[in-house]
Amino acid sequence: KHAYIYMPVRVIMDVIRSIPTYVLALMSVAFFGIGSTAGIVAIIIFTMGIMFKLMFEYLDTLDMNAFEACLSCGATRFEASKISLFPDANPMLISNFIYTFEINVRASVVLAWANAGGIGSLLKTAMEAMQYDKVGAILIPLFIVVFILQLISSFLRRKVL
Repeated sequence: KHAYIYMPVRVIMDVIRSIPTYVLALMSVAFFGIGSTAGIVAIIIFTMGIMFKLMFEYLDTLDMNAFEACLSCGATRFEASKISLFPDANPMLISNFIYTFEINVRASVVLAWANAGGIGSLLKTAMEAMQYDKVGAILIPLFIVVFILQLISSFLRRKVL
C-alpha cells in the first residue's frame, strides 16, 4: 500500500530472483567458503525470491472485500488478515512451498559445480574419478527421491487446492 516500502522491496526481490542459483552459489562461496553453508545460503536466497514473487502475484489478485468488511466491523488489520486473507492464501502458500522444495532438491545437485557442497559434491567427485558405479548409486536414489517428491506434491496439491 505504501510506495516507499512497496517499490524498493519489489525491486530488490526482482533483482534477487533474476540471479541464477548457480551464480548465487558462487557469490556465497566467496563469502562463506567452500562447503554446504554456501549452498544453503544460495538456496535460501533463491527460495525467498521465488516465493515472494509467486505469493505477491497471488495476493495481488485476491478479493479484498472480505478484508475490508472485517475492518469496517472493528477488526484490527492483523485480525482481518487472519480471518479473510489467510484462508485464501494458505493453500497457495503450501503449493508454492512444495514447488520450490522440488526445485531446491534438483538445484542442490547442480550447486556442487560451484563448490557449494551437498549430494552434488559426491556426484562430482565420483564423475571426476570415473567411478560410474558410484555415479549410478547416487543418481538412482536421487531420481527416486525426486519422483516421490513429485508424487507427494501432486497428491497434496489435489488435496489442498
